[in-house]
Amino acid sequence: MTPALPSTNPDQPGSTRTAPAGVLRLLFGGLRAILMMPVRPNTFRPGAGACMVLVALITAIGIVGEWWLAAEPSDWFNWRALRSAWFDLPLLVLGGAWLAQSRVSARAMTAAPASGLTLDGARPETSLLYFAAVMLASSAWIVAIAYGLLGALSEDFVPEAITASAASWIVLGAPLWSYLVAARTVQTMHRAAPIPLPRRLVVLLLLALATVWSLVDPLDSYWETPESQEPVNYVASEEIMELQDKLLTAQLSGLQPQRPGVADLYFIGFASYASEDVFRKELDVIQPLMDQRFDTAGRSLRLVNHAETLRDFPIATVSNLRRSLSAVASRMDREEDVLVLYVTTHGSRNAVLAVDLPPLRLYNIDPPTLKSLLDDAGIRNRVLIISACYSGTFVEPLRAPDTLIMTASVADRASFGCGAESDFTYFGDAIFNGALRRTLSFEEGFALALPVIREREAAEGFEPSNPQIAVGSGIRQRLAAIEKRLAPDR
Repeated sequence: MTPALPSTNPDQPGSTRTAPAGVLRLLFGGLRAILMMPVRPNTFRPGAGACMVLVALITAIGIVGEWWLAAEPSDWFNWRALRSAWFDLPLLVLGGAWLAQSRVSARAMTAAPASGLTLDGARPETSLLYFAAVMLASSAWIVAIAYGLLGALSEDFVPEAITASAASWIVLGAPLWSYLVAARTVQTMHRAAPIPLPRRLVVLLLLALATVWSLVDPLDSYWETPESQEPVNYVASEEIMELQDKLLTAQLSGLQPQRPGVADLYFIGFASYASEDVFRKELDVIQPLMDQRFDTAGRSLRLVNHAETLRDFPIATVSNLRRSLSAVASRMDREEDVLVLYVTTHGSRNAVLAVDLPPLRLYNIDPPTLKSLLDDAGIRNRVLIISACYSGTFVEPLRAPDTLIMTASVADRASFGCGAESDFTYFGDAIFNGALRRTLSFEEGFALALPVIREREAAEGFEPSNPQIAVGSGIRQRLAAIEKRLAPDR
């Protein structure tokens, strides 16, 4: 038997001739594919080189498109993001090519219609090349069209956050859609050769695994901000750990002592959930407010869990809170001075306030822990304000004659306003950014904030959080004296 020689027809697979026009013909076929129009074998001239050119084209479109939609002039190119184009996409191509590689029986070939939609006598590798070519060509069109539409609409119709997110997912969605288009095309070419069910299931599993991986380990952005390449924000680094100790020591050593004959307020802000910005943002406003309106300047501390503040503030941990309470107690007049402790974080039904700063494993705070920290420090007069879901679970365990405690919700309800885009929780906004700018009384401030919170929750269709307050008789008298001292200057 004489071996078959490579084809010299530029329209046939296996041809040894190459030309730039071949890639253009592939792209034309891909456009027909995404429009669900028939793709005839002689449309393409697939080859390994042409497929590599298409992979490079898709990568280039993604890089330019993401820069157009989401990048800033100071951003740097992230080489790790090439995984999305040079691993995920080839993985899907190989899986789909294997799916398309099916044996065509002689009987089936004889029965196949001579319409140009079948690959009569085609070798298995021909099916692989056709599949890869259709998928890559259609993927290039989908990526380009998606970026073009988002870019055209982004300024006036699509929020920046949506376009930035869409840029990360386009590269994943295009191969998945192109896979379906290419599978349909190859099946049309091989109408006489149905694909075995086990092979389909294996490739569907491959698709599922690739999708799950992309969800668990999201695609890197091609363009990163300058801050993202700096290792100084990595909390587990030795440099940050040493700096953290210095930051806390500096804050504590800067605490001013109590003034004889003056009832002072001391303030500690504790934002303990690093994975959302709102808790950090609240303290950016609340600590200056307390310093200006409630005379806590020089007597206020801030503990924050967030990657962006690791060089600015001590982290919010149980250990740092213990040291902070001890330092405050050593400087205050425990009979007449009052501590205001504001905790803002996530809470749970089992009476736990989250303390989160990956990759560290930190202790959360429950009512017995908080009570023990305050008692061990010897701080008697307390204003405890807790903004968290289910924070009402802290009211009864911490209720005392010398304690005012207010919480963002009742024990069995969630509170609202947390999230990456929020500047304040509903509770924190109503209390500090609203009521306490109008009054110096924490008790009156709660009364003013309550209807504001209820109205906002009702407008959003949320179940009422029902904030709680408990005021001891002793703390009411001490706060009244402080309010009277501050009132003439306010």
